Amino acid sequence: MDEQNQAKPAGCATIWFGGSVLWLFIFAHVFDDVRHYTENLFLFVVIPFLIAAAALSVWAGRWFWHQFPNLSPHRSHAQSSFLPVLIGFLFSLMAAALWGKSPLFALVYDSCKIILLIIVSGLLLGFVYKVGGRVNVLLSVLAGALSAVTAFLGFVVMGLMFGGTKDLWSGVWSFASIGIPYVIAVVLYDCYRKASTAN
Repeated sequence: MDEQNQAKPAGCATIWFGGSVLWLFIFAHVFDDVRHYTENLFLFVVIPFLIAAAALSVWAGRWFWHQFPNLSPHRSHAQSSFLPVLIGFLFSLMAAALWGKSPLFALVYDSCKIILLIIVSGLLLGFVYKVGGRVNVLLSVLAGALSAVTAFLGFVVMGLMFGGTKDLWSGVWSFASIGIPYVIAVVLYDCYRKASTAN
């Protein structure tokens, strides 16, 4: 029983991380609005939908790991140093700086959220590499991609439930533009928790 409990990622830690990083993505969204001289008075209305999408994606990821245990992140036998974390963080800072200096920053509306996702992902993937190596990094990227698809489908369902088919795609995109980067960050943290607690 103890071994089974250790093999599960700590749900409370993921919830605390999700709640903390949510505010960072909200502020990044505000910065994007300010850059484009727009105003989103309903920004805080989307918070329950973001939390629901993150919970759905985390649950879907854990269900996927339960069905395909070989594709779940796991701890390697060799404990690595903190060098991968530092390298991942530095590379993410360089990638974020390149994005900020490139024409993409002005062309892409969600650039601030993308930059935040780059930095958070670099740091988390560094921790994933520390506890599980390169294979776990690839598995975590796969989990992040699956979470993006799951979140998008979740926003479509929510749009159909609460808004109907009128302007469905514009409503879905308004949720997805902030929700998908946020969900990916939460799921990557859950991957780190899974890799650090699994045998």
